[in-house]
Amino acid sequence: MRDKRLFRFFLQLAILLLSVGLLHHFWQANPPPPPPVGGGDNDEDDVKYTPTVLVSVAPVTVATLHGYVMAFGVVEPAPARGGEAAASAAIRVPASALVAEVNCIEGQHVEKGQALFKLDGRAVAAAIDRAGRQLALANDNLVRFKQATDVPQQFLLAAQHDRDLAQAALDAADAQEAMLNFASPLPGTVVQLNIRPGELADPATPAVEIVDLSRLVIAVNIPGWQLRNIRTGEEVEVLRAAKDAVVPASAATPATEPSTFTGKVVFIDPQVDPTTGMASVDVSAPPEMNLRLGQFASVRIVSEEHKDCLTVPAISLVRDAGDHWGVCLAVREFTRAFRHPVKVGLTEAGRAEVEGEGLKAGEYVVTTGAQALPEQSRIEVSK
Repeated sequence: MRDKRLFRFFLQLAILLLSVGLLHHFWQANPPPPPPVGGGDNDEDDVKYTPTVLVSVAPVTVATLHGYVMAFGVVEPAPARGGEAAASAAIRVPASALVAEVNCIEGQHVEKGQALFKLDGRAVAAAIDRAGRQLALANDNLVRFKQATDVPQQFLLAAQHDRDLAQAALDAADAQEAMLNFASPLPGTVVQLNIRPGELADPATPAVEIVDLSRLVIAVNIPGWQLRNIRTGEEVEVLRAAKDAVVPASAATPATEPSTFTGKVVFIDPQVDPTTGMASVDVSAPPEMNLRLGQFASVRIVSEEHKDCLTVPAISLVRDAGDHWGVCLAVREFTRAFRHPVKVGLTEAGRAEVEGEGLKAGEYVVTTGAQALPEQSRIEVSK
């Protein structure tokens, strides 16, 4: 009896030891999950169980940033304003007339007063000849009346009147002859020529158009509410379109021509189009860009400037679930990152203006990898 009890005791003990061993092995193979981030008693507990994220960092710096107004427009001749003549002229004939000579071609540079074309003058020459003969007859008649002693005064006055009318007719014919010759009213380039010798010139269509290509403007449209930030005489950047960029002949000979040029605001239209809410602004076209009439161009006008502001790379900015901006500060020798709320201002050239309590220049923020970080995280900076 006693032997049976001992055997049962040792069997139960063996089963108990075997169960404890099995439970220990299962615990090691399946450890309990760590507590969620933020569920610990302190920051160390919060960060303790988060994975390490490979990131890049950059310093918070002090810089001057600008706000810009971007606009697109068309290259046009400068209009007349401020006592300066327009940079273009459209020359028309006063009436339909036959073209006798054309002394210019499209693309030719002409000086002020240079002959452009001449109309047929045969009809005018006939009118001058007729008026000259009538004037000669009227002069002879007036001389006879003056030499006679018994001519009534009214006949003398009538002869004087006829002579004056003949002189006026001759003067008018001479003036018509002067209008047969057309000269350039300004120095410039012939951009359009619509007449040929032997054809009729139409007064409804400009015969010749001349433009001073050194006085071109870019007429851009800008929202009316942005006009308050723009001043006449202000320098602006005129940008070369990507398709107009200079392409190097080879990798060994890179293009050196700049993609941006400097112009000035020369006119601001005080009226805003009530339909579109846009206003017209003229910007001087830099001559070195060799812009053509009708060509599209873009300008960038500085609308505001913030000096000595804190800036971070724009890639470092993140939004939380409440749509609030923040940056992830790298601390503790770049092993930890904590979300820091900020206000965002101007953005220029990949850097953003930020403002946050306690944030100062020289601190480091996470750039690459910032979007994947929780509010508190372990990090490793990539080399």
